[in-house]
Amino acid sequence: MFRIARRPQAWDFCMRIGIRQRISALVLTSIVVSAVGVHLLWWRTAGIRSARPWPTPSTDQIVSAVGDELQSITTEARSSLTAVRTLLAEKVLDIARRPTSAQFVFLAQLQSQPTISWVAFGWPDGSFFAGHEARRSGVEMLEITMPGRKLRIDQYEYAGNDIRLKDGRVEDTRYAVTDQAWFRES
Repeated sequence: MFRIARRPQAWDFCMRIGIRQRISALVLTSIVVSAVGVHLLWWRTAGIRSARPWPTPSTDQIVSAVGDELQSITTEARSSLTAVRTLLAEKVLDIARRPTSAQFVFLAQLQSQPTISWVAFGWPDGSFFAGHEARRSGVEMLEITMPGRKLRIDQYEYAGNDIRLKDGRVEDTRYAVTDQAWFRES
């Protein structure tokens, strides 16, 4: 018997591949085409030289803004210093007879000047009084009395627009205000 064999066609090969392989090949091809397309789009976008750069402030503008802010803070600190020094030096408030008056003056300074975190005053005999912001949750008042170098720490907390005493304690200290550079300079 004589038989004529025909040559295998490409279609015959495809018929031998199962449906799973065809779907897998289709999914893989679509992933590769998508990845190449996205890569080419991003590459073209990144290579465009005519794209407008983001507006950035110049170094001079940044330095100027920081300088203005520091000038403002320095001015506030000087005005607080002048106010407290005048009140205490001119004995408008007699701290010797009314020690709580210093507390209220310092509290008022800390509340009215939000950029100031410390207000301190020292006397030549080594006595010291200070107030400082305590983690924006309140204020700590520190007082060192002489003789004996006892440090009193009163913690105040904000209660709405008011402030109230939260805790107070007394402890020994070795801090000497007369040894501090800021005290000697003023």
